[in-house]
Amino acid sequence: DKIAQALEITKLKQRDVADIAKEVAIDAEIKESADVQGMQAESQAQIYQIDLEHADKVLSMQGDELEPA
Repeated sequence: DKIAQALEITKLKQRDVADIAKEVAIDAEIKESADVQGMQAESQAQIYQIDLEHADKVLSMQGDELEPA
């Protein structure tokens, strides 16, 4: 009975390790994909001379206009 329990615990631990390894691999793929997309956006911004921070600048200027005088 104790041997069966130990075997079951070992199987569960192995499954946990495998699940963690899968999650790490997925996280790495997501990060790599995000990095590639970020590089593509920066590259396109340079090619087309786009200001990627333009929207933030516009929104911050609108916030300045809303302040009471």
